[in-house]
Amino acid sequence: MRSHEMRVGDVLVTATPKEFDLIRLLLEHRGEVMTSDVISSLIWGYETFGSRNFVEAHVLRLRSKLRHVGAPCVVTTVRGVGYVIR
Repeated sequence: MRSHEMRVGDVLVTATPKEFDLIRLLLEHRGEVMTSDVISSLIWGYETFGSRNFVEAHVLRLRSKLRHVGAPCVVTTVRGVGYVIR
């Protein structure tokens, strides 16, 4: 975490600072479903007030990068609630 690097096995995953913050937040709360508003508040400093598109766009980009290096199911959506890493 201190190096701000994400790796899947030996493969370095290039992530923006906010994507890294997102994966770090979800890992720190592993097993806990995080709502979009909580994620937005903790990472960007303000709530999305129900607009999931903002956080969802970052989650989709992060998932795409992880899928590209062979880790397709890291971040799970809990429909109507939020996101979780189990």
